[in-house]
Amino acid sequence: MTVNGKVDLAALPVPARDVQPRIDVMAQAMSPAEETIVTLWEDLLGQTPISPNYDFFALGGDSLLALNMAFALGDGLGRAVSETLVFQYTTPRTLAGALGNDIAAPPVPAPTMPSAVTPGGPPQMTALEEAILLDGRAHPGSTRYNTGRVFHLPGTIPGAAVEQAVHQVAARHVPLCWSHGAMRRPLPKDQRVAFVRATTSCACDEVANRHAALLQAPYDLDNGPLLRVAVQPTDGGNTALVLAAHHVACDHASFSILLRDILAALAGRLPQGPAPDYPSVFRALFSAPQPDSVSYWQDLDLPAPAPILTRRDESDGPDGRYLRAEMLLPRAQLRAGRGTPLAAQALAAAGIAIAPFLAGTRVDMGLISGREGHAADDVFGCLINTLPVSVPVDMGEAVGQIAGHAKHAVAQVLPHRHVPLSTISALRHAAGHSFAPPRFLVSVVEAAGIDHDATPVREEYVHAEGGWRP
Repeated sequence: MTVNGKVDLAALPVPARDVQPRIDVMAQAMSPAEETIVTLWEDLLGQTPISPNYDFFALGGDSLLALNMAFALGDGLGRAVSETLVFQYTTPRTLAGALGNDIAAPPVPAPTMPSAVTPGGPPQMTALEEAILLDGRAHPGSTRYNTGRVFHLPGTIPGAAVEQAVHQVAARHVPLCWSHGAMRRPLPKDQRVAFVRATTSCACDEVANRHAALLQAPYDLDNGPLLRVAVQPTDGGNTALVLAAHHVACDHASFSILLRDILAALAGRLPQGPAPDYPSVFRALFSAPQPDSVSYWQDLDLPAPAPILTRRDESDGPDGRYLRAEMLLPRAQLRAGRGTPLAAQALAAAGIAIAPFLAGTRVDMGLISGREGHAADDVFGCLINTLPVSVPVDMGEAVGQIAGHAKHAVAQVLPHRHVPLSTISALRHAAGHSFAPPRFLVSVVEAAGIDHDATPVREEYVHAEGGWRP
């Protein structure tokens, strides 16, 4: 940053285009189907050239891009392309072969909304759950959807009492009571929660590493459990509660709901009966978008994503590694304008860090939208959504000005935040418009602000790939 609060362009790395190596690409003859898929991949992934033997996910593809690819292939073929195929056959060559044999596929349907829960049957999967599970199947053994919290509570809390309370709480929440495998089934009590009681005390700053295995082990979505809990005595006669869960069953706000319920159960104040029905709430919020929201996303001018410019550090050998842009922005600069919400601050900071690696002056990001402002505040589950947000980033402007642009962009999309990203993609394809899922995701996680025995509960944010963070 300069003394005037602007981005110091001279201090930023000079980006250069990066492309895939041409080895094994041009020498291979391709069938028309393979050429169609390769061209589509090069457009979706922003990389060229791509070999018919390259793996979609190894090139940086994810579940949302895969779903977008299935839509685009369906448009070209005039019939539906199963999402299962694009996750099972992950190279242009194998996918082309599978599509050649897939002759009984029905015509491409219009976008549909999730159906109601079958009475007496398993809860209907939401679009977000389906996307997470499909991506998980494409990356077996991955911990990318492992997440959790560490809550530091005052006083000594017996592990046996916590375990009993956790089982009472888990029984109230639908996502913890059903498996998430190919064949969903109700989970018995002993398959809902994995529980650990530590017997020796440790310092507060050692809790996270001592119980890192709770987070880092893959989950068995077919058999459970989807929730892991550890009770750890800490120095000074206090208690740490470690909660870890698979993201398909639990978003970040759900950990606060879980802690509040556990503390209520310990105090004998847990409400009787099931908690608010998560699938019904999700359908009410996300499955029936209002006509104005449908029109907004269908008609929104979404420019094609700017090409990514990257530079490799050649000091680590011929393959090198991508350089990383790190930028520390004083909070006072981000709050330069009155009423700048935290989400706008985060988008501004992310946009400034990303902009030097993009062509153009706009940064397209996905804002992870939480539960603010609707009736799902007490519902446990995965109720987040990704909102496409485009922020103009002029590197000559002050940080506060860029935050103002981000605030305006957030204000435009928030009224339409209850339309799932997969539905946005389907709506735009049905209207004949292109749609590229966001390549950069921005999430803002705030402390829950929970008190126990009149003492604020300190918490640490946990993610398998990012480590344990206070």
